[in-house]
Amino acid sequence: MINKKQLSYKDISEETGVSISTISRFYNRGYVSKKTKEKIQRVVKEKEYYPNHGARLIRGRDNSVFIIMPIWTQNLYASIVSGISIACVKSGRKVNTTYSGPSTKEYIETLRYVMSWKPTAIVVFIPQYDKELFDFIRKIEDMAVIIYGHQVENCNWIKPDITKGFFDLTTKVVNNSKFSERKSIFVTDERLSESQAIERRQGYERACIENNWEIHEFKLNSKKEIDDVIKLHNYMKEHKIKNVICSTHEVFVSLALILGTREYFFTDIGYQSIYDNIKKYTAKIFIDYPNIGFKIENMITVYKEHRETVSKIIPIEIVDPNRK
Repeated sequence: MINKKQLSYKDISEETGVSISTISRFYNRGYVSKKTKEKIQRVVKEKEYYPNHGARLIRGRDNSVFIIMPIWTQNLYASIVSGISIACVKSGRKVNTTYSGPSTKEYIETLRYVMSWKPTAIVVFIPQYDKELFDFIRKIEDMAVIIYGHQVENCNWIKPDITKGFFDLTTKVVNNSKFSERKSIFVTDERLSESQAIERRQGYERACIENNWEIHEFKLNSKKEIDDVIKLHNYMKEHKIKNVICSTHEVFVSLALILGTREYFFTDIGYQSIYDNIKKYTAKIFIDYPNIGFKIENMITVYKEHRETVSKIIPIEIVDPNRK
């Protein structure tokens, strides 16, 4: 298991034949020649070694939580991290956030670095389902590693029930329409990862299939937003569609601003926003992201006490703007 292979700089130096000072520069982003860097990387990868940075500063395990997020992070993560930070402060834990490139290799390298500080827990945000990364995480012992947004067997994970949320949202919106207008179109945000787009679309399609409604789908490209919105507008006119199921809050905002909300009925998704007050959506998938952060901190505590994997599906609320 990974925790049994934690080494000091001296150990890695002896294995590679590279000086301790050079090993230190390598891990602290100082200058190291390409040839030497490749030698260190090769040995570390083959042996699954990672250096014990934390041992230089503290004894034993640090009571901290590391959060790993993608460089091109999604806005929703910030609210979850805020919740984690607030809960951790109350329980006496420090929070550190670091960022990873999008590839599996980069995530694993970032995990190795974070593990070297011997934190109590690591929270991993990754938009795309990554089997290789999750296989790596299963090997980690003696610290809680919690994955957000994906259901992963034999790992700690937490995710909102997005598929059911879009099923309930679509069912509510279309059923509230006049009988002659009971159809809708699902608009995908191209910035979503493949797995994020799929779980949203599955909820929409299941609602349509179970109610014998037509299925219409459109992908919105943010780089060609105006052109795409015009195409979408023409498509909806042609097919006499008024209900628009938006896959993200950003899609909702774009369509509401460009097309207006008098002719069409748009849905929203996310946490609290100004649009909750001006009531420009017909219904909304409300996700309490800070509360998810609180739940993640609680999962850390539960894992620390019982050493058993913890998983949570977060139910989703459908908000009606006309509800008193």
